[in-house]
Amino acid sequence: MPTGGLGQTADVGNDLSLGADWLGMVPAGDRHWQLPVSPGVTSGAQALFGGCATAAALVAAAPLVEQPLVWAAVHFGRLAPAGSSLEVRAEVLSAGRTLSHLAAVGQRDGTEAFSARIVAARRPTSTTEGSWCAAPDVVDPSESEPFHLPVHDDTWAARFEWRLPTRRGLAGRSAACWWVRPEESPTDPLVVLAVLADYVTYGVGRALGAPMGGLSIDNVLRIRRAELTDWLLVEVVPEAVTDGVGFGSAYVYDAGRHLLAVGSQSIVVNDWDWRTPAEEFRDRHS
Repeated sequence: MPTGGLGQTADVGNDLSLGADWLGMVPAGDRHWQLPVSPGVTSGAQALFGGCATAAALVAAAPLVEQPLVWAAVHFGRLAPAGSSLEVRAEVLSAGRTLSHLAAVGQRDGTEAFSARIVAARRPTSTTEGSWCAAPDVVDPSESEPFHLPVHDDTWAARFEWRLPTRRGLAGRSAACWWVRPEESPTDPLVVLAVLADYVTYGVGRALGAPMGGLSIDNVLRIRRAELTDWLLVEVVPEAVTDGVGFGSAYVYDAGRHLLAVGSQSIVVNDWDWRTPAEEFRDRHS
C-alpha cells in the first residue's frame, strides 16, 4: 500500500480520516463531501472559520494523491453561517511522479464559499535542508498563564487549550504568541496546523497593542512537517495595514521550537477588543 504524507498507510493516497471526523465532514460520493457548519468549525462571527475551510480543502484533496500535501492557497467568497452546510469537491489538475497540483471548492446552495489550489510533493532530499525561522524566546507552557477569550466560546477555538506566554529579554518584532494544544484526540496534524495558521485575524491586534481584528480574505499555508507535539507554539506577526486591508503571518512551531508550518493571510480590518476579561479589568483599574 502507498504511504500517506503523515506516515500513515492508506489504500488510496493520504488518509486524513481523523481530520474529516474532527471537522464533521461526511463522504457523499466520489471526491464529494458534505461539511455541516457546526459550532466546532465556526469563528466568533458565527460562520465557517477560514482555517477550518482550509483544512476541509486538504481533507478532500489528500486521498487523491500519494505525495504529502505541502502548500495550499485558499480564497474566501460567500460566508457560510452556522447551521448551513457546504458541498466540498476536489480534483487533480495534474499529477507527476514527484509533484501534483489539485483544486478544491466549497459551495453553499451553488455559490462558492471558498476555492483552493493545493500542491503535493515528495522529492529527493536536498544537500541543504533545515529551517531558518527563529522561534520566539518565550517561557514554557508550564510557566504560562491560561488564556481565554469569550469570543472563543462555542467556536473552533474552544476545542483547544490556550496559554499566553511571556517573552524572555527584549520583545523583538511586533508579534503575539500562544501555546496551544488540542483538547480532543486523536486528530490529524495537517488539520490542526491549517486551523491554527489562520489565527492572524485574532492575533494582529494583540501583537500591535491596537483594538483591531479582521475577517479573512485568503489563506496561504506552507507545511514543513505535519506532526503534533503535546504543545504547539503559535506566533502571529502583523506586516502591514493600508486602507482597512492588512496582511500578516502565523508561524507554528512544535514544543521544541522547530518550525512546522507558516500561514500568511490577507484580512479586512475591523474594530475588536482582543483583551481577556482579566486584562480589561486590569486596564480599567490601572
